[in-house]
Amino acid sequence: MDTFTHSPIVPLRDGDVQGVEREHDCRFFGIPYAAPLVKENRFAGPQPVKPWLNVLDCTEPAATCQRFQIDPNPAIPDPVIDGDNQLHVTVYAPTDALTTKDKPISDKKLPVFVWLHGGGFISGSNAIDWWDGKAFTAKDVVVVVPNYRLGAEGWMPLNDTESYNNRGLFDQIAALKWVRDNISAFSGDPDNVTIGGQSAGGTSVLSLMTAPAAEGLFHRVFACSPAIIRLPTNAKGKNMVRLGKTIFPFRDFNEWDMREWPKKDMYKLEKGMHKLHPFGMPYHPTIDAETNPEPLKLAAKKPDFRKIPLLIGSTSEEFNSIVFNGPLSLVTRAAVEVALRAAGVNKRERSSVIGTHANDIKRGRVGAVMTDTMIRSGVTYVVEGRERTGKVNSPSQTWLYDYRWAGRQGAGHCTDLPLWWGNLDAENATEFTGPVTDGKLKDPKGQFLAEQMNRALIRFIKDGDPGWPAFTDRTRACMLLDEKIELDYDTYSKERKTWMVDPFTRK
Repeated sequence: MDTFTHSPIVPLRDGDVQGVEREHDCRFFGIPYAAPLVKENRFAGPQPVKPWLNVLDCTEPAATCQRFQIDPNPAIPDPVIDGDNQLHVTVYAPTDALTTKDKPISDKKLPVFVWLHGGGFISGSNAIDWWDGKAFTAKDVVVVVPNYRLGAEGWMPLNDTESYNNRGLFDQIAALKWVRDNISAFSGDPDNVTIGGQSAGGTSVLSLMTAPAAEGLFHRVFACSPAIIRLPTNAKGKNMVRLGKTIFPFRDFNEWDMREWPKKDMYKLEKGMHKLHPFGMPYHPTIDAETNPEPLKLAAKKPDFRKIPLLIGSTSEEFNSIVFNGPLSLVTRAAVEVALRAAGVNKRERSSVIGTHANDIKRGRVGAVMTDTMIRSGVTYVVEGRERTGKVNSPSQTWLYDYRWAGRQGAGHCTDLPLWWGNLDAENATEFTGPVTDGKLKDPKGQFLAEQMNRALIRFIKDGDPGWPAFTDRTRACMLLDEKIELDYDTYSKERKTWMVDPFTRK
């Protein structure tokens, strides 16, 4: 085991872990919250960890749940690290808050931020520097970043394990239970937990808001550019199996067969699923009584969905950079129709979307339609649904934002993450944010925006209020995050009229 001058050892329920002390905090990679994904565990629900006797070395990044490099040029680096101990968390905690062998239990109770990474449910990792928690620990927030199963292992429905179809969501819930049972050793308060996520991670946190199995495990939610999955109420993921069958028509998608598949066949499946669903997510949560009992569009209208404080929003451009040029632009209308049908958009909504985006379609801007369909429509469903179910004059617990800063490449998907996290010099981040010196943007307006965004998120984690007026169905307040930070009203009016108002009756 590697040795370090400052390597704190923290006792947990299942055994001791050793991390690395940094300038003002300590980092622990690869603390297991579930058993290794071998043999019968590979496609089962997360199993309990077997306690260990020796100190567990948590000083280096551990195995990833991403098995293969599907995207050769991802916006966020997504390394592949082999190994079976994939279900683990990375923890960042202030140094003076740790309980160690030679230091008594701290009396601090710090807020906890649990982050679920994105990646379309097929890629991503908890160990990359985009999720380094140093900006949060500097303000006395404990950060936990779990891995969860991806691709077929996490999301492909299997006909003999129906109760664990959403294995990735069960993993996330198991990680939250680990936080409940262990975070006090890092001075984290299990009764003050905020969960957050972006893209597929944003989808996950919205699903967890409705999951009976996750009830009581968190107390606030940050949904950043959540991707909406339009599920019929009886959706059991047959669409994923159908796609899989086009790649392996003579294979049975069941637990017993798939856990014996060779690595090359799993790679062929993941690559094929990604290719067959270029405008969306080939894998996604399905309807499940314990983890995802009903579609988001229905859940958002229920009073219980309003109980937990929610900070939610998107970037203004998300996927707008995807444009069909030249002869390819001639097929934009057909491509939009196919993408809308694949995304589960009903006939009335398809007509409304095509009407709203007539000029985009004419000019080949298929990405603008994707932005609306995959992200901004879902944000609209959630904020409108939450506030329409509230009692008259009851206080709102919904805060809305719209990220618009252009940076280097426009306000696209993922470009806001380095600012929320304060990790402006993370690998590949400067491609979106611009030059950085000593961890700060050379652009003073961009640096000011980054500081304000990180401060607002920390304030929400600590106090449940990011610092601007809440969204209501009367004001529809929304904070615009740009070179000039200002409050706006009815910012998502176009999306509301497209997705929630009948284009003929206007009701």
